[in-house]
Amino acid sequence: MNHLLPGKGKVHSKLPIRAFLKKDKIYAWCSCGYSGSQPLCDGSHNSIRVPDLKLKPVRFIPDKDMEVWFCNCKQTKNRPFCDGSHKDLVEKDKLEGIFD
Repeated sequence: MNHLLPGKGKVHSKLPIRAFLKKDKIYAWCSCGYSGSQPLCDGSHNSIRVPDLKLKPVRFIPDKDMEVWFCNCKQTKNRPFCDGSHKDLVEKDKLEGIFD
């Protein structure tokens, strides 16, 4: 069940993804949900024809080597990191009898 929620990107997955980041490397997290290189941006947002979807990648540079959990549901309020928002989507699916 991949869908767009108002002001957020398409849900790619309802589980976060762990990543190991390198100090001083530039990363661009996909906020639209359409990248084929999740959780990172591959430029797919440039060819999407969804009215009012103006999501751009979230770029950041770690100041140290670090392990992070990237949001894959694209609903986080702590972009690009997981804040547990996917749990609301999973719970909603359970209530509606939908599982993926």
